[in-house]
Amino acid sequence: MIKDFLRRSIPKKSTIHGIEIKKLPLGAYLDAIESVKNIPEILLNQTFPGMSSEQIFAKLKKMDEKALSDILGNLVVQIPDQAIRFLSNLIGVPYETLRDDPEIGLNGIKDIIKEFWRVNDMSDFFQDVGKAVKVLLEQKMKSGSRT
Repeated sequence: MIKDFLRRSIPKKSTIHGIEIKKLPLGAYLDAIESVKNIPEILLNQTFPGMSSEQIFAKLKKMDEKALSDILGNLVVQIPDQAIRFLSNLIGVPYETLRDDPEIGLNGIKDIIKEFWRVNDMSDFFQDVGKAVKVLLEQKMKSGSRT
């Protein structure tokens, strides 16, 4: 009962670092997820620019320390960029605003994510999903299934 009261008391929107955070309908989540479906391809293209899949696999087969360093360097740049693009799509704020506004910065991104999580009341959902996944994995391990 108290939990339901607290859930109802969460505001439908909030403003942090000049960014309005709103409670989103399911469709907005689905749209944001759709926007990141090409991330593996984007990361491969950025990490191995101009290379075909055959060339990528050949490079991976004979990887040395320098090649690994190059790959990690490219990923270090691309993964945060893609995360900011995802956040931008999720909260409906232009990517450039999140990336370039000096008033937001890295701590501001953290604050925006935390506020989005709070306004959209996501803790229970992810706790319940985590429990369900754990149960499924335990059942699978007990049954010895290897699918």
